[in-house]
Amino acid sequence: MSVAVSHNRPSGLVKLKFFLALSRTPHGLLDMATPGLAALLWLGDLPPFAIIALGLITAFAGYTAVYALNDLVDYRTDKEKLRSGGFQDSRNYLDAAIIRHPLAQGFLSIKEGFIWAAGWSVVALIGAFLLNPVCVLIFSAGCALEIVYCLMWKVTPFRNLVSGVVKTCGPMAGVFAVDRDPSLLFLIFLFLWLFFGK
Repeated sequence: MSVAVSHNRPSGLVKLKFFLALSRTPHGLLDMATPGLAALLWLGDLPPFAIIALGLITAFAGYTAVYALNDLVDYRTDKEKLRSGGFQDSRNYLDAAIIRHPLAQGFLSIKEGFIWAAGWSVVALIGAFLLNPVCVLIFSAGCALEIVYCLMWKVTPFRNLVSGVVKTCGPMAGVFAVDRDPSLLFLIFLFLWLFFGK
């Protein structure tokens, strides 16, 4: 989907769409279901409302930050793909529901993307700490692995294994958000289920 707008002075709403596109928000909203599912599977019941509310804010912030980080690290790669016509067939691509790679297409500056990602990272870290400091470690590991995943693009196809680990970080954090001492066996099975079901 293309956005017909001048690169000079887009309106506030259009600019917000570019930021949401940077974070692949439609995709991120779907991903947010997995931490909640993991928490429900472990607890067998709904957690207290305060945990649900804080968890939703934290999950949204975390996924928003990590997807933006992906585009920041992949900026040069995405520019190269854009030059070779790599974004043309995006009709049925969820990440293109708004616009694909707004940084590479010049709709946002690197500085704007960095501020957006950093701001949501701070929100995610605060929320993760309040839920359980272990969640801070999981979020930090997820960010680091996302960077590794991006840098491995032309190195090896096995980078998808790194992506699989990144995808399990949110659900693992979801379990620790509702229980500070969950079953290790449950976590192993959860990891394997999500990793191989990716």
